[in-house]
Amino acid sequence: MIRKQVEKPVPKLFGLHPRRKAPSVMDQIRRRIAKVLNQKTPVKHVALASRRIANAYRTELAGIFATVLLAKKTFDATRQVDIPFPDKYFEADAPIDAAARAELMKYGAALETFLEQCEESGTPLGYATAQGVAVWIASVYGLAIPDLTPETRRMWTHLVKGEEGIEEAFKLVIRREPSDMDREYFKYRPKALLG
Repeated sequence: MIRKQVEKPVPKLFGLHPRRKAPSVMDQIRRRIAKVLNQKTPVKHVALASRRIANAYRTELAGIFATVLLAKKTFDATRQVDIPFPDKYFEADAPIDAAARAELMKYGAALETFLEQCEESGTPLGYATAQGVAVWIASVYGLAIPDLTPETRRMWTHLVKGEEGIEEAFKLVIRREPSDMDREYFKYRPKALLG
């Protein structure tokens, strides 16, 4: 009697992942070169985020706004970014002087690292959070660099137009009903960028 060999499950979604090979030295070098060549300046971060928001339909705005507030909640609740969120500057409770600008630039760099981690996670939640983190990076740089502040304010003025459909958009992004804490975050607006 011939026994049929049991087939291994094909790696797919929902937890079954194929084994990853260690990247070759050449792949590592290519990845580092690409990372250096693709580095964005603060001006480019603001321009990309602003263009994305300006070109979005109202329902898209709700989705973008939902990811922005999801990212804010992630910053506050998980502390995956080593530096605390600079609320005092976004709430306009503290003046933005040279020391504040240096602090904001440092936070922006930390957010860029977190953005890479979110994108590399390969999960839907990581991707959704990354979309919101990109807007926060632009916002941080917009506060830190006075020449970028007017464009960042226009971006936020346009972004909050998506607040009407935010609960429905959040359900689509997170794939669950929003909690009471989520609904509290729906009310967040950075006074320094909307005032």
